[in-house]
Amino acid sequence: MAEQRCSRCILPETYPGIVFDKNGVCHLCRSYQKPHVKGEEELRRIITSPKRGKYDCLVTLSGGRDSSYVLYYATKILGLRVLAFSYDNGFRHVQALENIKTACRRLGTDLVESHSRDNLNARITAHALHATIPFGPGAACQLMCRPCYNGGLAFLYSLAEEYNIPFVLWGDSLIEKITFIPVRNKALGARRPLQYACSSRSLSFFKFLYLLLVQRNERLPSGNFPFDPRYPRLKTRKILELHLFDYIEWDRREIKKVIKEELGWQKPPEKLSTWRFDCHLHGLLNYCHKKAIGFNHDVDGLANMVRAGKMDRAEALDLIEKGFDSAEWTGEFEELARKVLQMPDSDITTMRSW
Repeated sequence: MAEQRCSRCILPETYPGIVFDKNGVCHLCRSYQKPHVKGEEELRRIITSPKRGKYDCLVTLSGGRDSSYVLYYATKILGLRVLAFSYDNGFRHVQALENIKTACRRLGTDLVESHSRDNLNARITAHALHATIPFGPGAACQLMCRPCYNGGLAFLYSLAEEYNIPFVLWGDSLIEKITFIPVRNKALGARRPLQYACSSRSLSFFKFLYLLLVQRNERLPSGNFPFDPRYPRLKTRKILELHLFDYIEWDRREIKKVIKEELGWQKPPEKLSTWRFDCHLHGLLNYCHKKAIGFNHDVDGLANMVRAGKMDRAEALDLIEKGFDSAEWTGEFEELARKVLQMPDSDITTMRSW
């Protein structure tokens, strides 16, 4: 028997806490309110501050769809002097790197690339997985992306301070938002740090924490405490963080059209969607998520796009039918686990068997 999905979006019946009405519409669709945008005029009002240095704006560039569009918009539409920043987490898709270089070349944008030393991202991720794998695929999701944000934010904010850049412009959108709710985290089987610290693999968990601190202090932004376990934060009031799609409408089709025509942007031919292909580790996260609660990490985002009218439900279902929500262990995951993360055979065997 096929699983039930919301008749308005695409969320499956395995979504934690989901409630369907008599028409098959889920409770998230019934309560959904489309995000309000503040308007480009308001954004321009904010960014008209006096020039302070060589650059007006810092854009973090992953080589994915939305960040590439933000770089284009800031440069060509807003007319800002932009510095692009790319953090190589060690898991970046080769096409993402090509997109970054092509976009910066076409726009004449300066680019700063950084990476953590001594292969820290891979080492931290490997320890995180080794500590969490015994608790199941949902627990393995919990810490997997921590080092990428930890190192990336430390370098990003330090760079903004170094160049005295007044604005950091982000490309995240509420329409694509992944919904993290307590009931879902519970369903994933996420554990508290004390449980990992008291487990049979506590040594890996403490190595994970120690290496996070090492990474965090490679380039610590001002005002951040060296031993704070949280992500680095922007403490100075001289730099504002702005989110482009808080001010203009996020439109998937327009974004794809612009970046392909103006920036020569491409997605890898083996990928079904233009969304979130830029990091190999994200695919492994999706695999664990699917094994834990029956759908992958990005299905939630597709559902939000459908609710907002930015994707047809039929298109979203077609992606899922073609394998967007696949639960298969792939050769890409095998190579990532063995060659990049250098995980022990026992951990790989466990993940493959979920």
